[in-house]
Amino acid sequence: MSLPCGVVEKGDRAAFALERCHGLAGGEARRLIGYEMKPAHALGHWVAAARVLLTATGLLFAVKGRQRASAPQTLPSRKRQLCGQDAPALAAYLARQDLYHDISRLHFFSRWIDTRTGCAHTFFLVHVPNDVRVTGMLWRAPEKLLMSWRSQELHLDFASFASLRILTDFASCDALLSEYP
Repeated sequence: MSLPCGVVEKGDRAAFALERCHGLAGGEARRLIGYEMKPAHALGHWVAAARVLLTATGLLFAVKGRQRASAPQTLPSRKRQLCGQDAPALAAYLARQDLYHDISRLHFFSRWIDTRTGCAHTFFLVHVPNDVRVTGMLWRAPEKLLMSWRSQELHLDFASFASLRILTDFASCDALLSEYP
């Protein structure tokens, strides 16, 4: 999944949003994504990724309560649009349900910075369990996407092309996630 330039909002790195996170601290997020960022800004990328994932697929990786019991959910379309529209709406939903983002399920993959504009395109890997069904999305293997690009059925920017190309080097999701934990 990708975060194009401008998707990480101020609210994604605000205290109210970061308080609803589990599985990754700001310092570790900073180490993974870039030391030039403050820890809250770095962790905000994971909050934005969780929000974008929810909006696009309805999938919310979460843990519940103080025990942090795993509680992944698939939200219906209307609810996912309302919750995913911005960080405050999502944080409020999580708080009402006593949930926390399980952002350990979102694995940083790569970050490409356009030297002309300074915009960053950030990619995360998400392993969706086989028993979870996501509606409204088409999942395609990297090789098939690259073949569609080659036959000019699909346009890819350089960052997306390069990231897909790297993904073709791995035989399975487990192999990929062992390299990009």
